[in-house]
Amino acid sequence: MHRKRTIMLIQLQEHPELFHGIDSIAAAPEGFVPLRMTPALQDCYAGTEHAIIRARSTTGVRLIFRTDSPFVMLQARFLRAARELYYFSVRIDSRPFEVYGPESRTPDYTLSLELPGDGAIHRVEIHLPHLVETAICGLAVADGAAVKPVRTAPKIIFIGDSITQGMTVSAPHRTFYARIAAFHRCDFRNICVGGADTSAAAGRLACAIPWKMAIYAFGTNDHAHNTPLDTLTAEVTGALKALCRRRSAKIVVQTPLWRADAPPVAEKQPNQLGLLLQDYRDTIAAVAREFPVTLIDGRDLLPADPAFFVDGLHPNDAGAERIAAALLEQLPDLD
Repeated sequence: MHRKRTIMLIQLQEHPELFHGIDSIAAAPEGFVPLRMTPALQDCYAGTEHAIIRARSTTGVRLIFRTDSPFVMLQARFLRAARELYYFSVRIDSRPFEVYGPESRTPDYTLSLELPGDGAIHRVEIHLPHLVETAICGLAVADGAAVKPVRTAPKIIFIGDSITQGMTVSAPHRTFYARIAAFHRCDFRNICVGGADTSAAAGRLACAIPWKMAIYAFGTNDHAHNTPLDTLTAEVTGALKALCRRRSAKIVVQTPLWRADAPPVAEKQPNQLGLLLQDYRDTIAAVAREFPVTLIDGRDLLPADPAFFVDGLHPNDAGAERIAAALLEQLPDLD
């Protein structure tokens, strides 16, 4: 911390109201880790270290508060990473986002922000790294400064796999889910986990979380993992039965994006069951039509153009921006 300043340390573990997109804050030797998953969801994704890292990454986790402090300093430690992207997205008031963070892994990092004006009250929004398990060591402001929570509503919940978790978009605010929530000026929760198959459990467990719109997007991994279509049907059915029980809520089902791998073109490659990715899209769509949901064809969101992908599967920044714009044209109104 800055030696020439008299600071006040905010014990964030005692102020969960400053966080958005979390269920709880867990103590760890490195500090305190904000957890976006409920205990039941943590158990759901506890099968492999691969899944645990992704589930504990601070995807969609934000600190949002108002303060009259002339500076803010956030001390963090980076733990395990799903992708080596150690960036924070920061917005002061209504200014454009700025990106902070080290280019490569470092044990400790202090995010230092200078706020304009003498005693002016500013809204500070800090998105934590979205693909890294991040421990918070402390939040410091000027001694005697006010730090007040910001309430935002209603909420959208995103339920899905790596694409909706934001792999491998370069910074948290550039993900398509953050862009959608920013457009609606609403809070959101992301419970997506890279590598996950279509899951009835994820749909059921999401019902323990407050939200007004759920966006459910799976299917690509089912094709890669050779999920039988009758199993896929049962999982989607179970999830939608649970989600649709929430009165007045709006449910959106998104089928998989195009694959842009070349060569070979993954769209034309059958899996070990002899099934194409299109078979999984068709199965998900057929189930969704039996429920009062908005069905969105993932092929309409992004062209099968490698220019929009990092690896033919995961969208890059331009791809995420285009997905957000296309989704916003098709999503139901968020009252």
